[in-house]
Amino acid sequence: MKNKPINYFNIISYEILLATVVISAIAVGISIASNTPESQPETNNIFTGYSILAFSALAFSLVGFLILVRKTLSKLIEFSSEDITEREYHILENISEGVAILDTSANILVANKEFLNITNKHMSDIKDQSIDSISWHKKPDIMPWTAAIDKSLPVKDIQLLVKPKEQLPKTLSVNATPIKDENNQVDGVIITVRDITKYLDQKAKFRKTMAELKETHKKVSTQNEALKKMAMQDHLTNCYNRHAFFEVFEGEWSGAKRYDYDMSCILLDIDQLRKINDEHGHNAGDEVLRVVAGLIKDNIRKSDYVSRISGEEFCILLPHTSIEAAAQTAEKIRRKVEESHPCDILTTISIGLSSMQANAKNPQELTNQSDIAMHYSMHKGGNQMHRWDKLPDDARNTEKTSLESPANNQENEDNKAYFDIPFQAVHALLSALEQRDAAAAMHSRRVADLCVNTARGLMNQVDSYVLEVAALLHDIGKISVPDEILAKRHKLTDEEQKLLSYHLRMGVETVSTSFNSSELIGIMKYSSAWYRGTPGHPDMPTGDNIPIRSRIIAVASAYDNLITDSVYSEGISTEQAIEELRLMAGTRFDPLIVERIAEVVTARSQDRPHEMPDEADLKALRIGLELEKLICAVEEEDILLMSKIAESLACDAAKLDVKNISDAAKQLEDAIEMGQPFMKLIPLVNDIINSAGTK
Repeated sequence: MKNKPINYFNIISYEILLATVVISAIAVGISIASNTPESQPETNNIFTGYSILAFSALAFSLVGFLILVRKTLSKLIEFSSEDITEREYHILENISEGVAILDTSANILVANKEFLNITNKHMSDIKDQSIDSISWHKKPDIMPWTAAIDKSLPVKDIQLLVKPKEQLPKTLSVNATPIKDENNQVDGVIITVRDITKYLDQKAKFRKTMAELKETHKKVSTQNEALKKMAMQDHLTNCYNRHAFFEVFEGEWSGAKRYDYDMSCILLDIDQLRKINDEHGHNAGDEVLRVVAGLIKDNIRKSDYVSRISGEEFCILLPHTSIEAAAQTAEKIRRKVEESHPCDILTTISIGLSSMQANAKNPQELTNQSDIAMHYSMHKGGNQMHRWDKLPDDARNTEKTSLESPANNQENEDNKAYFDIPFQAVHALLSALEQRDAAAAMHSRRVADLCVNTARGLMNQVDSYVLEVAALLHDIGKISVPDEILAKRHKLTDEEQKLLSYHLRMGVETVSTSFNSSELIGIMKYSSAWYRGTPGHPDMPTGDNIPIRSRIIAVASAYDNLITDSVYSEGISTEQAIEELRLMAGTRFDPLIVERIAEVVTARSQDRPHEMPDEADLKALRIGLELEKLICAVEEEDILLMSKIAESLACDAAKLDVKNISDAAKQLEDAIEMGQPFMKLIPLVNDIINSAGTK
């Protein structure tokens, strides 16, 4: 291998010395020639001129000679490993990668310690030996150093497998860079090698982990979809539940208005279901409900919707359907139910229907028209179907106000409430409350469910809907309560209790800014009023002057608080709760409402599926949705997003009292904050998944 000279210091020094001597000699010669006394002036001038020319020629000759000598000497200087200085050796040995210098025949001239460690060789074994003699495994057709020499170009990141003696195989990343002389000719090659065996193992494990995570993602998504479906369904009949149906109805109503197509609504009630329960037992009653639900679904289109909106009532929504076509469907369902005889019990239904052709102002008014027609069928003996547009005028004007006092007639002065209260907005507020206080949101759902069942038969569908919304939002003011109070596990101080009670006013303000409904605001405002007079608030209404829907919410909320476990006390039985309410009847609560709710809750059998989604399912769904977001962030390798989701998940799980998930999420959050590498975060994500019970 030929190499460029490494050090010209001595040569240059000699050249400078010789040049100085020559120039000095010329100067002396010119001085002597110019000052000879025997010479004539003319001769001196001529001699001086020739002397300058001669000496100048001599100087140029000497300079040319010196250049020739320099080139000759440089050709004679040859490179060897001994010519590397101590400093250069030090640099080479401290490079973290293995380095070797080869000649054009791929023989090893120099190698650093890292190269020797990687290949498990001694310098004496490989010096002046071909690098191809190292135990390479599964060699490529052209080795990287050969390619670098042949093509006179660098070769980067070629993976080679080496099997050193008495060691496990190693995978190396090899770079080869040609060394060129002053004529741009390849004079050798320098190679660097890096052991990437552990990196590749980690990468393989990472790929396996990510593949497993993708499978987990699919399972979590499937579980979440199932939980979403369960949250939207009535557990007994697998029809839409009331809340999910409202959202569907609202969307279909908007579509029908926008694209100008007709839509019909059918309401049906199972005749004498309470009598069936009393005479044949609740199991038989449940079977009747399941059979009727199945017959409804079997006789409607896939594009239609069916909901169990109360104990024995079903509502069917038929988009793109005229009232004439809906009447045919309703009559077909009526006949099928009459012929079914579930549990050998004669079962019939009463049906009412209407359509958008009847000029309903909003979805709830359309439901109300169908409800009035259904009750007309019930009053006519049942097992009938009637249309709103063909009812007698006196039947259309029927109002249910058996518990309402004349003082509150202004509460029902119009039916525009639903138009001002879109259920999607209600759902959004309830979701916001759930983020702050999951227990309060679940309490609100249970109270709303009880209020709807209590109001059944007492008020029309529009009024019942506004009651339900008010019940769902009666605790919405807790959004403004500080987390440290909501999460406190010990009894609140007087000051904290005062701040918590302040949430009622905040809830009213939240609703007043969200909805254009003075009716809804009034119901919420007076839901804390005492029947005989509110202590400390003489401005509050009393007795029957309190809106009936406010009175219902007050009793329903108190009942649910009594039977539900809290951080302060254990829940009591239904019987004990009813006794507690009766003790407060006439002072804090309306006695008639207390008895009405006592009748409703007593009629519910403990072994029957609840109409509301199971709270465990709601918890699992909320955790599952957060977990799915976390997995997506991991798949994107977005550590910042992972941190935010871990923080949210830790907080939500703590509020839902799921400690193992909360602790695991907090560990992930802390690890990210400490700057742990991405690979070390994956096991922590798996811990969260395992804590959530996802396999």
